[in-house]
Amino acid sequence: MLTKTKEEILEIISERSGIDKDLITDDKDIMEDLGMDGLDLVEFILAIESECQFTTMISDEDAEAWTKVEDVMKYLTEKGVIK
Repeated sequence: MLTKTKEEILEIISERSGIDKDLITDDKDIMEDLGMDGLDLVEFILAIESECQFTTMISDEDAEAWTKVEDVMKYLTEKGVIK
């Protein structure tokens, strides 16, 4: 698995949401504030798995717990992705 910085993860979120990464903060709601729908979230998860070279897939249960950007960052930190 490759490690990434928080800035690199924010860039991935920005690419998927169309929101400038400088406007994405931990308290932003992924769906409401960033305008991501279910398909966008799936594409985001696939991008994270690919770019970080996950050896296992991010489970639906884990991804469903992501409501805010801080949830994603916490998960990726716990998994050792964010350095």
